[in-house]
Amino acid sequence: MKLIERINLKVIQKRKKNNAAIYCRLSVDDGQDQLSQSIENQQEILTKYCMDNGFNIFNIYIDDGFTGTSFDRPGLNKLKLDIESGFIDIVVTKDLSRLGRDHIEMGIFLERYFPDNNIRYIAVNDNVDTSKELDDYVPIKSMVNELYAKDISKKIRATQKFQRETGAFRRSAYPLYGYQYANDGTTRILDPETAPIVAKIFDLFIKGYSQSGISDYLRENKILCPRAYEYSKIDKEYPYDPYSWRYTTIVTILQNKEYLGYYIKGKSTKRFKSKKVIQIPEENRFLFKNVFDPIISKETYELAQKMFTGTRINTAVYNPYSGITYCGICGQQLRFIRHKASSGSYEERLYCKNPNEYGKATIKLDDLNEIIRKELFSLKEIILKNKESFLAMAQERLSNCKFDKIVDENTIKLDLTKKRIDELDNYILKLFQQYEDGIIIKDMYQKLLNEYENEKKILEVEVKKYELLTSNNESDETLLNSINEFINKLDSLDDDNYNSSYIIKNIISKIIITTFKQEDNKLTLGKEIIIYYKACDSLIKEFINGDKNDD
Repeated sequence: MKLIERINLKVIQKRKKNNAAIYCRLSVDDGQDQLSQSIENQQEILTKYCMDNGFNIFNIYIDDGFTGTSFDRPGLNKLKLDIESGFIDIVVTKDLSRLGRDHIEMGIFLERYFPDNNIRYIAVNDNVDTSKELDDYVPIKSMVNELYAKDISKKIRATQKFQRETGAFRRSAYPLYGYQYANDGTTRILDPETAPIVAKIFDLFIKGYSQSGISDYLRENKILCPRAYEYSKIDKEYPYDPYSWRYTTIVTILQNKEYLGYYIKGKSTKRFKSKKVIQIPEENRFLFKNVFDPIISKETYELAQKMFTGTRINTAVYNPYSGITYCGICGQQLRFIRHKASSGSYEERLYCKNPNEYGKATIKLDDLNEIIRKELFSLKEIILKNKESFLAMAQERLSNCKFDKIVDENTIKLDLTKKRIDELDNYILKLFQQYEDGIIIKDMYQKLLNEYENEKKILEVEVKKYELLTSNNESDETLLNSINEFINKLDSLDDDNYNSSYIIKNIISKIIITTFKQEDNKLTLGKEIIIYYKACDSLIKEFINGDKNDD
């Protein structure tokens, strides 16, 4: 039909009397009674009613699968648009509950919206017709409908609560990306197409790729984003760029514990009649382990979470030290930068954002790579060559309980620094009280306050540094397990993987880089690099030094 003909038809229909709109609604909960409440059944009853009463059926409006407690429904919104355009005279529903189950909204429709728009409303089975005076029972009936919906909602929430607490599997519209539903729909199984993609995202992130770098990689390799993949499974065309991976999608995947094979219930909830989804704190959710086949290992997941604490970059440049390099002066993590050097080539550096008396602590990534390479291969040669002696030394330490009796000077300095900060806080409080009481004048108060606060700021930086230096002690209970894991990682070290983030972060816990002024060369800053190993750092260093002394 041509556009002009459709417009003329609308004009003719608008001018006719008794234009009726049939409105049908069926929610998921109503669907339990398929015979009496089906959409087809409603249409059949209401069409016959309109024909028997001589109404002209203008259109049939349907909301299939929408709750009656919300009045924001596509079919109802289309009906309201046609009402306000003047095309409708009568609205017919099977009963009051089909129009809605919120008695406040129903009151607005029946007593304001319909009268204001000259609409006659008929609920066939409830004998409601606004062309006649409304019976007093109508508001009561509307309230009963809402109570019914509330009761159903309460029962559903009770069932969901039981499922959350027992870990009963509940199938959602789409499976978690990386998984698919088994044929019987009772569990998740690995999706051979997308599970490798999830594993690759974790692998790239651990190798130092940023979220945008991962996104670029997936686009270059023509990997469909999760939503586009869902569309492809039902042979539906995705309306947007199918290879566009959003930053939030990648972060959500990297932080999802369910890729460990876990099942997490109770992530969010909704209140009755409220559209707002309320996120439940992680500690209050229900977590069930070893329910499905994992896509990644626990070790990989924990390493990825640790890397989120480091400074991420906006390119796909490989930075294996993200999150483990620190400034030895202020204790802050070193940042990563890629810039164009005077030679015209690009250069990668790690640097501290806080300048000190020597400028900013900084080191070239290539220089640090070479230092770490020498240290790791030297460590591997010494430890594996003398593996039995190293394990015997660890066992002796454990037997004699000497390990946790070592108190280094950094621990002492940390305690003294914290004690001094507490003293300064007391001085500041007393100083304020003296000023308030008029014992000291304002100039003296401000002078002393500045001195105390400046000293406190310096000491707070010292605390961070000493905490960094004293946070790597191993407990006796985990000593031997840590040693064996550490040896296995060293054994896997080779020329191809020595600078991979996975290897580095499973052998090294942190690297502290300090710049200082050299007395014999005023133009060049010296650098001190201290490496702390992931397991039994003091034992490893003692063994290495002993081996060097024997040589």
